[in-house]
Amino acid sequence: AELKAMSVPVPDVLITRGGTQIHYGPRLTRDEGWSRHIAHGWQADRVFNLLAETPGLKLKPRSAQGVLAIHAFIDEPDVFPGMESLKQQLLELDIHSNIIELNRAEILAVPVRASKGYALRYFAAQWGIDLDRILAVGGEKTDEDMLRGNPLGAIVLPEGGDNLPGMDRLDRVLVTREHGLAGVFEAIEYYDFFGRCALPVEHAADGHDKEVEK
Repeated sequence: AELKAMSVPVPDVLITRGGTQIHYGPRLTRDEGWSRHIAHGWQADRVFNLLAETPGLKLKPRSAQGVLAIHAFIDEPDVFPGMESLKQQLLELDIHSNIIELNRAEILAVPVRASKGYALRYFAAQWGIDLDRILAVGGEKTDEDMLRGNPLGAIVLPEGGDNLPGMDRLDRVLVTREHGLAGVFEAIEYYDFFGRCALPVEHAADGHDKEVEK
C-alpha cells in the first residue's frame, strides 16, 4: 500500500519483516518454501509469552502478531532487563529464537533461521544469482548480516546518523558520502553496477576493504 501511495513500481522481490517474509511481484506471491524453512523449531506462543512476561515490554495481542515474528515495544526502559538478559532467558528455556533490536524502543523476535542476510542468500540460491552480482544497501543495525560476505555492499546513513556498530569489520562495503537515495546512486556508480558490477579496480588490486578516495 505504501509503495502504491508513492507511485513506486512493485519490486520483483520483497524481503520484509526482518527477513521472515519473501514475496515476489507483481502479485506479492509469498515464497512458501522459505516460510516452511524458517518455521522449523519456531515456537511463537512460547516466545510471545516470554516477551509478555518481561518487565518493561509492551506487546500487541497475540492475534495481531505475525506468524513468524513477534513485535514488542520497550515502553519502560528503566525496568527492562536488557537484550543480553532476554537472550539468556531464551537459551535457558530452550526457545529457539533470535531477538533483533530494531531501535532503542522496539525489538523483533524471529526464528533462528530468519534474517535479512539468510533470506538474501536463499533468494540468490533459488534463482541462481551469484552473490557478487547483488548490491546490498543498508543503513540500519539490522542490515549488518545482509552486508556481510560476498554481496557488494553499501551503507547509506540517514542525515545526521551514526556509523553502524561493527561496520569496520565488514568486507566489500562502501560507506557513502551521500544520504538517502543519493547514497544509493553513489553506490551504483561506485560499483559500476550496470556495467562491470564489481569492486573498483584500485580497490580490488590493493586488497583493502575500506572506501576508496575518489
